[in-house]
Amino acid sequence: MVDSIPFLYEVLWAAVGLILYKFISHIFDYGRASLVIKETITRCLVLIGAMVEDIAFMREIKYKTMYESNIDEKEIEVIKEIDEKAIQTWKNNIIMTLVNSFPKEFRSIIGFSTWAEAMTKLDNFYKKRGK
Repeated sequence: MVDSIPFLYEVLWAAVGLILYKFISHIFDYGRASLVIKETITRCLVLIGAMVEDIAFMREIKYKTMYESNIDEKEIEVIKEIDEKAIQTWKNNIIMTLVNSFPKEFRSIIGFSTWAEAMTKLDNFYKKRGK
């Protein structure tokens, strides 16, 4: 019986070691996943920002062509308002889709829920990258 006590301590310490390993491994896995998610979000915002710039450029070409085609200015203004509302709706929807596409346990990592917050995050990315 006395000889089995050191063996039980060894088994106990091995079990404690396994539990600690699993716990620490889980923390590191979560940390790595968080970094991947943050980078993915940033890259998605870069793409979305580029799309918005392209859309704005295409809209300007559209309006210029409309002016050159002698379309009534009031009609052009109405079209501009409609386009602006459509773009605002698209911006809100794209952010909601992006946020909702991530698992719930990682949504707190995203750090934004509106277009303005997302663009602030993108601006911060460009500022850090510029340094």
